[in-house]
Parts: sequence; C-alpha cells; structure tokens
Amino acid sequence: MSYKYKVVQVPSLEVVRGAQVGDAVAQCLETILNRHAQEGWEFYRVDCIGVRLFPQAEFSGHMDAHTSFHVVTFRKPV
Repeated sequence: MSYKYKVVQVPSLEVVRGAQVGDAVAQCLETILNRHAQEGWEFYRVDCIGVRLFPQAEFSGHMDAHTSFHVVTFRKPV
C-alpha cells in the first residue's frame, strides 16, 4: 500500500514551574492528533529533528548553534 505523508511541527509549550508538565505535553499532542484525525490523517510517529544554525553574516563573529524541533508525522493511503 502507498501512503502520502503530512509532517506538523509541535509548538513550544510554556508551562508554569510546578505545573503538571506531562499533562500539558499530553494535552498538546492529543489536540494535534485529534485535529488531523478529523481530516482523515492517521498518526504515524513523533520525531526530534536536529538543526544546525549558521550565522547570517559571513563575518558576524557568532558561532554556529544547534537546536531541535519535534514533529508529528501523519499518513493517509493513496
């Protein structure tokens, strides 16, 4: 079977210190999954993608930086 895929970035969460962080993360993911399920997308996986950021100007004096983004992948049969 062939699939088409849709990848969605998970937004950054702002949580008050001492709050139930796990619950906030679960709620965020649940919202994303349900929203796309209503459009017929099947949840496939969650990944963390590393990104290397380069300075904008060649001689800016800043070092490269590294960051990461979490994405959710959905699929649909074609």
